[in-house]
Amino acid sequence: MNELNLVEVINNEAVTTSKQVAEVFEKEHRNVMRDIKNLIQKDAPKIERMFLEDETTDSYGRPQKQYIMNRDGFSLLAMGFTGSKALEFKLKYIEAFNQMENEIKRNQLGELNNIYSEKMLNDDSYDEEIANIDRQFEEYLSLANRQMDMIERLSNRREVLANKKEKRQRLQQQFEDERRSNEVSLRELRKQHDMTQQELAKLLELDNSKQAYISMWENGRLAIPKYMQEKIKECFGISDDKVIVK
Repeated sequence: MNELNLVEVINNEAVTTSKQVAEVFEKEHRNVMRDIKNLIQKDAPKIERMFLEDETTDSYGRPQKQYIMNRDGFSLLAMGFTGSKALEFKLKYIEAFNQMENEIKRNQLGELNNIYSEKMLNDDSYDEEIANIDRQFEEYLSLANRQMDMIERLSNRREVLANKKEKRQRLQQQFEDERRSNEVSLRELRKQHDMTQQELAKLLELDNSKQAYISMWENGRLAIPKYMQEKIKECFGISDDKVIVK
């Protein structure tokens, strides 16, 4: 993949398009368009200037909407892309932006050199202007480097958190599976032995005033006391490590 083909220059600024991003990250273009619209809706005054709605054509030559985005827009959008492959593409895009912006700077410096050369022929008082431009150049370069560092840190942090979340979900599911494997349903136990609630109450030696407990236990309206769980296990030959539930 040629990094220079990932971005282009419009109005002296390195940009890319939603269509290009979708192709590189192997995503549906309509989903990338949706993600951009969602970002704009969250904070339109700050984010809207990073994206410019544009029109292109699809593979059949039909008109198709797309967004043109600058480096900040791409960084904000790509922050939601995860995975090792996504990280590889993000790094390629970052390199492409760096190369294109360096190319722009070289062109600008070339233009400045032409101006300076002309000025040298007509004016000897250009030192202050050159120094001022050099200061601005250093300030913008320093800002760009800080932005790239922040993008990299945020991307790495998000990757770490996503992996931790996935691991926690797996552990929770494992715990839930183990818990369920130790549970025995009173309702299912009764049905397996083809018993009515009244017959089960009689087996457990519940008097008439407490026969309604069976229904409440099975519906979860009342917890099954520990001594009664032991009695149910004894009556049906269930191992001690099991837990009787509704």
